[in-house]
Amino acid sequence: MSLTDTKSAQAAPSTTDSNRESRKTSLIAGDLEIVGDLKSKGEIQIEGKVKGEVRSKSATVSPGAEIDGSIVADAVEVAGQVKGRIEARQVRILKSAKMMGDVAHETLEIEAGAEIEGGFERLGSGGKK
Repeated sequence: MSLTDTKSAQAAPSTTDSNRESRKTSLIAGDLEIVGDLKSKGEIQIEGKVKGEVRSKSATVSPGAEIDGSIVADAVEVAGQVKGRIEARQVRILKSAKMMGDVAHETLEIEAGAEIEGGFERLGSGGKK
């Protein structure tokens, strides 16, 4: 393949590239600690520590991750530790989770073994109280 062939092959984005663009995921790595708020139009996957509010389309708190602040999103999955309020249409709390705070939700799934200290509040359709 010549240099010209390589350039023309790179110039035409595929359909899968445009699909990836619409589903970007921001990763907070396990060795990263952030003090401050996070805001994204896409997904945030947290493996490290965050002290502040997290706002996104969806948020994943991985095993070993620690959040000290609230999470506001359409969908939240917690496998790590959260100290703060969660407000989301869909909330999934896995068995490895440690949740210390209230959860406002439309749909809620809790796996057996999850540690939870806090209350639950059902949101109306559209995420409103």
